[in-house]
Amino acid sequence: MIGERIKILRKTKGLSQEELAKSLCVSRQTVSKWENGNSVPDVEVLVRMADVFQVTASELLAETVEKNSDDTSVGNQLSKIREELEVRNERNKRIRGRVKAFIFAGIVILLIILLLNGAS
Repeated sequence: MIGERIKILRKTKGLSQEELAKSLCVSRQTVSKWENGNSVPDVEVLVRMADVFQVTASELLAETVEKNSDDTSVGNQLSKIREELEVRNERNKRIRGRVKAFIFAGIVILLIILLLNGAS
C-alpha cells in the first residue's frame, strides 16, 4: 500500500514524520495517517512528496501497483481513494459554506451597527 511506500522512502531519506510534514506543509498526524493507511495524500501533496523523496509520482505509487497486479485490486484501491476524496471534498464544501455564512452575517451585523450609530 502507498502508506508502506511512504514510510520506507521517508526512512530511506532519513526524515522524521515531523520533517516530512514540514516540507509538505501538513501536520505530523497527517503523515502518520498516510503511513498507517488511514488516509491518502491528495494529488498535489503526492507530487510534492515525490519531489521531496526525489522520485517520480509514478515511482512513489509503483510498489502499490506491483503488489496488486491484477486489475480488480488496483481498481478497488482507486475506488477507495476516490471515495475518500469525495468525502473530503464534501466536508470542505460544507465548511466553506459555513464560513461564508458566518462572514455574511458578520457584515450584516456590522452594517446594522453602523446604520444605528449613524442614525443617532
